[in-house]
Amino acid sequence: MFSELLAYAGFYFTDKVEYDAEAAKKDFVPENRPRLEKLRDAFAAAPKFDAATLEAALKETARALGVKAGVLVHPCRLAVTGKPAGPSLYHLLEVLGKEKVMARIEKAMAGFSG
Repeated sequence: MFSELLAYAGFYFTDKVEYDAEAAKKDFVPENRPRLEKLRDAFAAAPKFDAATLEAALKETARALGVKAGVLVHPCRLAVTGKPAGPSLYHLLEVLGKEKVMARIEKAMAGFSG
């Protein structure tokens, strides 16, 4: 079990994020880029960078865009962790911190297909 820790949570311990190729094909698509930009802006404007505030920001952004939260959750998770699944998104964002989250979202958006 401990041997799986790096694969599951290695993104906490490195600044180099490698994206799951299958997930990237599905989530890093042109229509998700402006959505992720709006989410990035909402996170940047959040009064606090904690799990509850980030969850509210994501859900409000989804509502404003007229999409389900999952449409934002999946590319956001992939952008910051490189993985399509893992620990609670909002808590991992809080633990990573605003600076790393913003940098990882920016890096991911630069590599979108299309």
